[in-house]
Amino acid sequence: MIHNINSLRGFDVIDNIKADAEKLCPSTVSCADIIVLAARDAIALFTSKGLDIKDVVALTGGHTIGYAQCFTFKRRLYNFNGARNPDPALDSDFLSILRSTCPNVDSSNTNIVPLDSDTTYRFDNAYYSNLVKNSGLLESDQALMTDMRTAPLVNSYNTDQMLFYKEFGDSMDRLGSIGILTGQNGQIRNKCGSVNQ
Repeated sequence: MIHNINSLRGFDVIDNIKADAEKLCPSTVSCADIIVLAARDAIALFTSKGLDIKDVVALTGGHTIGYAQCFTFKRRLYNFNGARNPDPALDSDFLSILRSTCPNVDSSNTNIVPLDSDTTYRFDNAYYSNLVKNSGLLESDQALMTDMRTAPLVNSYNTDQMLFYKEFGDSMDRLGSIGILTGQNGQIRNKCGSVNQ
């Protein structure tokens, strides 16, 4: 099984934005600020497709299952915002666990960590419990607790697993209906990775 190899891209974009921000206003805009703004803009993209903020928060609950490689979040453990310190929002016990799996050496970059270490192989609402405890693995996930539009939804899903199940299912239905091609507008491919000849 390949665990999220090359699946998280975009940090180079954030690094480029950070470099530009540093040129214009040094030591003013943090990487966390950039990620929060990117998350805000991603929500605007979702809404242009007919989804809303509730859909975004519900669908990220899919992170209750899966893994991430250390390189995708290691910056939070050792060099958050270039300060050579960990992310101050990260739970200290969780930080210790993560540092043991992801030591500050390049050879640990491909080590993997569950997105939800509490119930790694169970689809449940533990992902949201982790966010409430400041134990969200990915910075973009933990940012859901710092946005006043999304934090109440995280808290609701944390306390009501059946609500999460219902709204995740509803959001998956809406997501699955975006851009469907029917009749002569589409094709059933012979090979999934390429258009029929």
